[in-house]
Amino acid sequence: MKKFYNRNFAYGAAALLIGAVSFTACSSEDELSNTNPTYDGESVKTQFAINIPAAAKTRMTGEYTQQDGNFLGMKDIKLIPFASMPALGTESNLGSVITLGNISDNLSATSNAKVYNDVAIPVGTGAVILYGQANKEAGTNFDKGAVTMPSDYSVLSNIKFSPVNITTNETDAKATALAAWMTSVANAEGWDAAGEGTLKDLRDEFLKTTVGSSNSVLCLMQYLYNALAKEDGAEATAIKAAIKAGDGVVESDGKLSYGEGSSLAGYPENINLPDGAAQVVWNSTKFDVVAASGNTGINVASLDSYVYPAALCYYVNSNVKTADTEVDMDAASDWTAIVGSMTGSSVAPTTRSIAIEQPINYGVGRLSTQVKFGAQRVPDSKDDGHNSSVVEIPGEGFKITGILIGGQGEVGWNYIPTATGSKTIYDKSMTEGMCAKYSSDFTGAITSYTLAFETESNKDVNVAIELVNGDKDFYGKDGMIIPAGGKFYLVGQLESSAATETGEKIFKQRKFKIEVQSVVRYRP
Repeated sequence: MKKFYNRNFAYGAAALLIGAVSFTACSSEDELSNTNPTYDGESVKTQFAINIPAAAKTRMTGEYTQQDGNFLGMKDIKLIPFASMPALGTESNLGSVITLGNISDNLSATSNAKVYNDVAIPVGTGAVILYGQANKEAGTNFDKGAVTMPSDYSVLSNIKFSPVNITTNETDAKATALAAWMTSVANAEGWDAAGEGTLKDLRDEFLKTTVGSSNSVLCLMQYLYNALAKEDGAEATAIKAAIKAGDGVVESDGKLSYGEGSSLAGYPENINLPDGAAQVVWNSTKFDVVAASGNTGINVASLDSYVYPAALCYYVNSNVKTADTEVDMDAASDWTAIVGSMTGSSVAPTTRSIAIEQPINYGVGRLSTQVKFGAQRVPDSKDDGHNSSVVEIPGEGFKITGILIGGQGEVGWNYIPTATGSKTIYDKSMTEGMCAKYSSDFTGAITSYTLAFETESNKDVNVAIELVNGDKDFYGKDGMIIPAGGKFYLVGQLESSAATETGEKIFKQRKFKIEVQSVVRYRP
């Protein structure tokens, strides 16, 4: 699988440069005309400019990841001055953390700079760290990501950035109600005593299920109800009655649905989690809700392990360049030339212009995902080499409704992980038309973009693609039925061994392409 990169997005038009800082200056007795009159023995107040290459504005799916080259503005901007560029995180700053005002996204087509006036920069500053994140509105965590920003930037080792949990680990009342409905059906009078034949086979299938979402459970009940259509014995009648007895369940011409006010509907969408996060397990006499990873042998994350995609964060740790003459930033467009013309390397009382030497990087990675099937007909889990069982890939493909990415956790001052990540991103904001079709190559495949924090070196990262089954049932992992309309998951890994550079992180990978040869997975 191919790599995708975390902080070093090579988007020339979207890369940010901190440009020259211009200010007039007076001097001491020896250099009366050169010293900045605002010099107070510790710092000078400057005109400080952040230079941003002009970029076209678009309204495409890749917009918030800046895939399309558009600049979205910046907020929560912190500038921290140092005598030299920090390397270990133990270095002390020059006694101040400077908060800069937000930058809007409405730069003109030719504007390259955001200018701040009267910013106090300590004398002796030879390097700076700058942090920020893209502008976003409240309530847009799925579309534009989320991050818990540091509360204190004064000590480098205390600076931490964290993904944001989607929900808590409390069991939802709807989950309990769904498990109870499934239990009542499983214990329908006489079903447990059914001899060899259709009823026994159906019960064996039913008890294997681990799905616990409202949609998947309803689809499973519909599958069971349809299978019992031609059965008219007492056991079949009792099972169908138990199905229809679910709270708010409506049956019309053989079609089941949730009526208004049903306590069974809308889970786990009501807590913004993927269907696969809702799991149950049969424990001899009843279905229990799976609330945490590992407590039943089912591979499912605890509910509080799901996080929003990362916000678009900015970061740079760079030396500065200085000059004792004013630099006309508005008149110049070649910032490499501007930096090259500045010969100083530390802020002095006579400094008139300052520029951050390196371009701003991204503190997060971007996963570009494309999915296709490698064959028109692929085997499912009932195909054991002797009994053929295949899934016919619909011409329109299977709709993709989400992407899950593991290995997420807290990162430090330099956006490098502080520990092994145990969180899972759930990205449900897919590009319009995103689907998995049969194709001989990825030409024309729709791409979806997800932002994520950097992961550890030499660690594989689990991923899952969430899809919706079409109109035909098939068998998934461990022989579980995937009913028409139900969701299923294709699970894989981004392999660190596929990195082109030794010790690379997975989230320095660019693209994730899945070519499916079989459909045997159902849960993330």
